[in-house]
Amino acid sequence: MHTPRVVVTGLGTVNPIGNSVPEFWKNALAGTSGIGTITRFDATSFYVKCAAEVKNFDPYALMDPKIADRNPRAVHYSLAAAKEAMAQAGIDMSRETPERVGVNVAYMSESGYNVKQAETLARRGPRRVDPLFVARIGASAPAMQIGMVYQLTNQFEEAIEYYNKSLEIAKEIGNRTLEAMTLHRIGMAP
Repeated sequence: MHTPRVVVTGLGTVNPIGNSVPEFWKNALAGTSGIGTITRFDATSFYVKCAAEVKNFDPYALMDPKIADRNPRAVHYSLAAAKEAMAQAGIDMSRETPERVGVNVAYMSESGYNVKQAETLARRGPRRVDPLFVARIGASAPAMQIGMVYQLTNQFEEAIEYYNKSLEIAKEIGNRTLEAMTLHRIGMAP
């Protein structure tokens, strides 16, 4: 059986120690930590006050403002990383066959956005929930947006497979979270 070859020709990243591959690599080699005080929300009532947040990232400098407004941060980061990878690879989609270019993105939804929408649903009803809520929280949201921006038409079957895997991961994370909450409630954890 012949196994088709896959070539990675470009890299892109947005993470707590760098908003590009060169910045990430420089900071990784220098031993820079991406962990710092939580800045995205008021953490004074939480036991943990530190996190690994992406810093100095402006989605409006890297993408269409409409895309930035309609998508959560994880999609912003994914699009920025994809843009860097495409540029590094020298891929010009006008010269490529879109069916032969694929997207793979590992992603878990942002809990802050999900909680906000759940609160909106509980307080104000379903008509007040963001109409793009389902598209924004799906495990395939970053890959879907990258595909739309770059007009890629491959990966739909793979997206379903990754979605199912991400559901398994989310369930496992949920199980661990429930365990932690239960241990805390019965006094076995701080």
